[in-house]
Amino acid sequence: MKSIKSRVLLASAASLLVLSACNSEQNAQSAAPAAAPAVKGVAVATVNGTAINKSRVDMIIAHGASAGEVDTPEARKSIIDKLTMQTLIAEAAVKKKPG
Repeated sequence: MKSIKSRVLLASAASLLVLSACNSEQNAQSAAPAAAPAVKGVAVATVNGTAINKSRVDMIIAHGASAGEVDTPEARKSIIDKLTMQTLIAEAAVKKKPG
């Protein structure tokens, strides 16, 4: 059951990233200033210049803890791996966007 919830959460997050990457260029420009403060956090990984912040990983860990999942280094690595994959998918979607 826990695996299904994790997969649903991952699929939802990936879908959100892909859909947000498909916005028009104007929407992307207006969203850029909002994303800038996130860069100030402590980066646990960087994907093609895009930081994955510790605060984002902590938020996902907290969500998992509320569902009974344990905070372990392996769980954190798995989350970072999934966020890395989501970032790569979003970047690929932006590159394939017809323009």
